[in-house]
Amino acid sequence: MNFYFYWYYIIHGFYFAYIRDFHFDILAIGLFSIIVSFLVFGLVSLTFIAFGIQELLFRNPIIIVSGAVGIQLINLLLFQPKRRTDMLMLKFRQNQSLTKDILAIILTIMSFVTCILVAILNNEK
Repeated sequence: MNFYFYWYYIIHGFYFAYIRDFHFDILAIGLFSIIVSFLVFGLVSLTFIAFGIQELLFRNPIIIVSGAVGIQLINLLLFQPKRRTDMLMLKFRQNQSLTKDILAIILTIMSFVTCILVAILNNEK
């Protein structure tokens, strides 16, 4: 199991522990997609800001929206099939380790921090 799937099942387990909803699988995929989008666009935006070309990224919101929708669609294709999800959940429980759990939590926190940092740096132009 690669780390992307492992990271999803950490978010999935967290979401399942606190939210009991009928469509919780779809909502967990949405939450994971938001976290991944924050990380991807945060790192891309920090790179653009470092080179001083943030106008290219922030000029048109369609670039950001299409990227977020793309990440959502990819995650739906990866995690929506029920049989595959059950098989991967079993594999996740067999391979779960504290080190990977901590790394997934750090990546989740880093995604929010990069998003906030980009918002602050973009407003300082």
